[in-house]
Amino acid sequence: AGIIRNRTFLNIGEYEFEPILDVHVKGCFFVTRPAYEHMKNVGYGRIVNTSSGSGLFGSFGQSAYSAAKAAIYGFTRTLAIEGSRYGIHVNAIAPGALTRMTGDVLGDDGAMAEMTGLSGEDLAYQMGPHQVAPAVAYLAHESCSLNGETLSASGGRVGRAFMGVTKGIYEDDLTLETVAERIDEVCNEDDYLVPGNVDQEIELLLSHLIQE
Repeated sequence: AGIIRNRTFLNIGEYEFEPILDVHVKGCFFVTRPAYEHMKNVGYGRIVNTSSGSGLFGSFGQSAYSAAKAAIYGFTRTLAIEGSRYGIHVNAIAPGALTRMTGDVLGDDGAMAEMTGLSGEDLAYQMGPHQVAPAVAYLAHESCSLNGETLSASGGRVGRAFMGVTKGIYEDDLTLETVAERIDEVCNEDDYLVPGNVDQEIELLLSHLIQE
C-alpha cells in the first residue's frame, strides 16, 4: 500500500506531508516489528521493503514521498545490520510499475508512454507489476544471500541501487576556500567506495589519520 501527493515543496501542506510519512514509514515499521520478532525467535527470516527511485535519486514535486522512501532505504540498511546475527536478511525493492498510484506518470497520458511510444495493453504489459515480482520473489527466497541491498526493478530491468562515497580530499586545517578550490576532487567518482555501514565510512578518515 502507498499514497503519493504530487506537490512542489512550497505547495504541500503539513496536513498532506504527515499522512505520507505515516503510511510509508510508520507502516513499514509497524508491519515489520512483529514479523521481525518472530524471525528472531526462529533464527531465520527474509524481509523485503518497498523504497523508490524517488527516494534514492529525487523526483520533482515529490518532496514528501521522496523523504518517506529515503527513510525506508535507511531503515532497510540498519535492520539488515542488526538482523544478520539472527539469520534475518533485509532488502528493499525500488519498483516502477503501472498501478493506480502511478497512472499519471506511467499511464497512456504520462511521460513513459511519450518516451517509449507504447500505449494501451502493450504499455500495461511492459510496465506491469509482474515485471517487478521476480525480483521481489528472489529477495524473499531462502537462497538469497543479499542483505541490506536495494534492487531497482521496472519494465523487465533489474539493477542494484546503492549509496557510495568518493575518496574525497584530506586537509589537516580544512577551510571553506579549500573545499571550493578542490570541489572537483571532492566529487570525483573514480574509485568510489560503497560502505557496508557507517563504520566503514569512518575508516576513510581513520586511514588518513593513522598515516599521519
